[in-house]
Amino acid sequence: MMYQLRYRLVEIVRASRRAILPSIIALAALYFGLYAVFGPKGFQILHDREAELALANAELSLLKDEQAALERRVQLMDGRAIDRDLLEEETRRVLNRAHPDEVIVLMPPPVPTYSGNQDAASATTK
Repeated sequence: MMYQLRYRLVEIVRASRRAILPSIIALAALYFGLYAVFGPKGFQILHDREAELALANAELSLLKDEQAALERRVQLMDGRAIDRDLLEEETRRVLNRAHPDEVIVLMPPPVPTYSGNQDAASATTK
C-alpha cells in the first residue's frame, strides 16, 4: 500500500514536470496575445484611432468647403469691383434692415439634444 502511494506520487511529480514547460509557453502565448489586442498599441486602440481619423478627415473636408466659400465671398468683396447683391446683403445685415415686401421669421434658439455622448452634450451647452 505504501509502495503504491509512493509510486503514484512519483508519477504525479513526473507528469507535473512534463507539464510545466507547455504550461509556461501557453501562459506566455496568452499574455502576448491579449497584449497584442488590448495593449497600448494593440488592435483595439488601432481601430479606435482609425475611427477618430475618419471623423477628423470628415471635419477637415467640411472646413475646407467652408474656407472655399469664404474665399469666394472675399473675392466678391474685392475693392475694385464689389458685387451689388453681396453689398446689399451685407448692408442690410449690418444695419438690421429689410425691404418692405420681405417677411421676417424669427426662429427660437436651437434646443440642445441628448445624443448619448456626454462630451458632445456638454460641449453644446458651453
